[in-house]
Amino acid sequence: WNTYNINNISLFSNCKSLTEVKIPMGITSIGEYAFQGCTSWTELEINSDNTTFKVEDNILYSYDGKTIVKVPVGREGTITIGNSVNEIGYMAFAGCTKLKKVHLPDHEIDIAENAFEGTPWENEQ
Repeated sequence: WNTYNINNISLFSNCKSLTEVKIPMGITSIGEYAFQGCTSWTELEINSDNTTFKVEDNILYSYDGKTIVKVPVGREGTITIGNSVNEIGYMAFAGCTKLKKVHLPDHEIDIAENAFEGTPWENEQ
């Protein structure tokens, strides 16, 4: 067998039955289109030894908590973005059509291009 060290996730587009993602310790990047179209995806976990990312309330953040990296596409309801966040990453909320509201912090934040692609807020960036 060959052994490969995987440090990037960029797969799983349009996996309609995918409901949960568990990110291992060695992952250091998430591809821009990873998990796009995975409309049943609502649960997100991360290995506690991962020093690149962290998960809070099923949202993937940079380890320092300043950037939202990815929100599960099947997420429903309302999300309130905490005051520690100063950036919403590229494609972070893309395809999250089931969300009703996203409350932004009171301070100015950087919103990357296409952060809300395919959502009701796509044209409000």
